[in-house]
Amino acid sequence: MLADATLDISSYVTYYNGAHQAWEPTRIPLRTEGGLIIRNHSGEVASSMSFGNNDIIMDGGLPKTFVVPGNWTFANNATFGATPLKDQLFDIQFLDVTPFPIVSDELYYMYLFSLFWPDYSSNPTQADLDNATLSFTFSIIYADGSQDVGSPYTILLRTTLINRFQHMGIRNEDGLPTDRMSLGVYGENDIVADGWIYKQYVVSGNWTMLLLLLGLATAINYSRSEQLKLISSEAETPRSVIPGRNNATYGAIPKPDQLFAIQFLETMPYPINSNDLFFVYLSGCFLPGRVHNLTDDDLAKATVTCTFSIVYKNGTHERFEPWTTELATTVFDRWWHLSLRNSEGDQTKHLTLGDNDLIRDWIIYREYSVARNWTMEFDARISDGRCLFDVSMTHWIDGDYHRRPDAEVDWASKALRPRGR
Repeated sequence: MLADATLDISSYVTYYNGAHQAWEPTRIPLRTEGGLIIRNHSGEVASSMSFGNNDIIMDGGLPKTFVVPGNWTFANNATFGATPLKDQLFDIQFLDVTPFPIVSDELYYMYLFSLFWPDYSSNPTQADLDNATLSFTFSIIYADGSQDVGSPYTILLRTTLINRFQHMGIRNEDGLPTDRMSLGVYGENDIVADGWIYKQYVVSGNWTMLLLLLGLATAINYSRSEQLKLISSEAETPRSVIPGRNNATYGAIPKPDQLFAIQFLETMPYPINSNDLFFVYLSGCFLPGRVHNLTDDDLAKATVTCTFSIVYKNGTHERFEPWTTELATTVFDRWWHLSLRNSEGDQTKHLTLGDNDLIRDWIIYREYSVARNWTMEFDARISDGRCLFDVSMTHWIDGDYHRRPDAEVDWASKALRPRGR
C-alpha cells in the first residue's frame, strides 16, 4: 500500500584529498510530516502518495555541525535565498548547472524547471509575467576571508540575446521557445541560460550569484575548478580529434572533405549521465575556400543522420538503425531540442553561410539503456550528398548491466530517441 511506503536516504561525500565517506541510509515514512511534503496531481498537499502524478518536496537541510567540507552530489550547489520559500510564486522542480562547478573561459549551462500551481491563490496574472524582471547580484569571498558584493543588475525576464555566447531562453510546458513566461494549462516554464565567464576579468575566490525573480531568490555558489583534462598523444592522429570536452573525433568522412569547419565541440556534463539533461554545443563556420557552389537553399534542405552503436561486456558490437531528421531548429519533445544560431548569436531556422552554432539538449533514459560504451555519430549532408560535418562521440552511458532480450527490439529507440510532444 502507498500509505505504508518508506523512503531511504543515503549520503556520501568526496573530500578534497579524494577520499570518500558514506553514511548508513536513513529510512523515513513516505508521508507528509516534518520537512517532507507530498502533493497530489492537483498540487494539493496530501498525507501520503496516491496513484497518478505525485510531487515530493523536502524542505530542510543539514545542521552546520553535520556539514563536512567537500563536493556533495547535486548539480547546482544552489539554495533558496532570503525570500522565504512559502512566499516564492515559482515552484522550482529542479535546477541543473553544467559543467558543475562552473569553469571560467568555458561555456556553461543553467536549466531551471519550475511551475505556477494552477490553484494557488497568489499566482501572478499573465500581465504580471509580461512585465517580470530578473535581478542578478554577484558577491565574492577572497582568500583572506574578506567579501565584496556587487551592485544588482536587472533585466526584463524575457528570451534575451546578450552576445554570441550568452543567452537566456524561456520555454513553455510543451518545450516550445517563448518570448516570456506564461501560465499555460499546467503553469510549467523552463528558463535556459548559456554563458561564459571570462577568466581575464575574474578574481579567484568563492563566488555567489543571487537570482531574484517573481519572489524567487536562488543563491548559486561555485568555486574555481580545474578543467577536465583530455589526454591525447601527438603520436596518434591529432587531426581526427575535435577540440573541446567531448571525447569526439571526425567520423568516416575525412576532415578535409567536410564543408563545415568545426572550431570546438562541448559536451556538458562530460561524461554524459543517463537520466540527466545534457548539452552538446558545436561551433564552426563555412570557410570560403571550402564551400564552392554552396548556397543558402542547399543548407535549408540539409539533413542529419544519427547512428548509435554499443560494445557489450563480452566484446560483441551492435549497431542500431540510423534515423534521419531535418537539420533545422526543432523541438522534438519537452526535453529534446536542436537550436541553430548565426554569427551574431541569433537563432535561425537553418544553417547560414559563415559562422554557426548548433546546440542540442536532450536526455538518455536510463530505464531503457544498457550500461556500456556507446558511440553516437552525427552525419550532416546537403541534398547532392556532400558532407557538412561527420562527428563521432564515444561515452560510457549508465543503465542496466544486462543485455536486453531480443524480444525488446525497440529498447535502444526508447533510450536514445525523443518521445515526441
